[in-house]
Amino acid sequence: MSEDQQPPWPDEGQQRAQGRQERQQRAQEPRNVTPARGPAQTKALTTYEEVRSTLLKERGVEARAIQAMLGGDKRLYQRFVATTFSLLAKQSEVLRDATPISIVQAIKDAAAMGLEPLTTDGGIVVYGSTATFLPQWQGHLKRIRNSGKVQDIDVQLVYEADDFTWGYTERGGTFQHKPAKDRGQSGYWGAYAYAVMPTGFVELEVMPEADILEVRNRFSRGYTRADSPWVKSPGEMYRKTVLRRLEKRLPAEAVDVLLAAELRADEAANARAIEATVVTPERDPVKDMALQAVGALPEGEPATAEAQE
Repeated sequence: MSEDQQPPWPDEGQQRAQGRQERQQRAQEPRNVTPARGPAQTKALTTYEEVRSTLLKERGVEARAIQAMLGGDKRLYQRFVATTFSLLAKQSEVLRDATPISIVQAIKDAAAMGLEPLTTDGGIVVYGSTATFLPQWQGHLKRIRNSGKVQDIDVQLVYEADDFTWGYTERGGTFQHKPAKDRGQSGYWGAYAYAVMPTGFVELEVMPEADILEVRNRFSRGYTRADSPWVKSPGEMYRKTVLRRLEKRLPAEAVDVLLAAELRADEAANARAIEATVVTPERDPVKDMALQAVGALPEGEPATAEAQE
């Protein structure tokens, strides 16, 4: 067979060489390798699956309770849990740190208020190992509007550059608010919230910044922490503070569940702040020796250098 009559395919040696080149190229290409899960990732995944399993049991106590809170509508329940699962899957810190049962309870608390967790309605925060549903000011407004106990309700920030006046008449509060065009460049003056009652009476609450900060300083022990909402989102907390004060004058049917949830969250947050700032006091060496003498403190366990001497 002449050279120009050679077959068009490569010989066996060429095939082996080409095969080696292809294998080398594939070995150098980046691969989509699933990284090994660490303890935290494993914990988060296990927690997620346990929460999901609990809430997908249609005849389970938790699932039936939430469906009842949502009016017994099965489709509404399915939409609620589907949205919750989707958002919860992204909350790695919640899944990593909180117990499954507390996450389920937080989701139930949100459903009881007619709110969706992990949205602008409210978030799930973790104190220690306990997950708690914390409604945001948008959730407060939604809950109160859905109660049917008010005609309208709103809350707004006031900047120093805004034109804002207010007063009171026999028909309740009156106000005029004209936001400035460059308001974002000025600081906060304060915030206000109002609710129009079925009678037409206007409940108005106005709080200058000094009043808001006084409430913060009195009732929020951890407001200076880097993860505190007072540090991360002060404007949101201004709105929330004035709205919570207004809620004290609204019908209990509209706000009782909200206020109870806020109280639980505040207590948990303050407990966490206290734990974070506790300093072990120095032991009194004289008291140590006295306690040792009566057997209340074992020999050899003085807490201070002075006691050792």
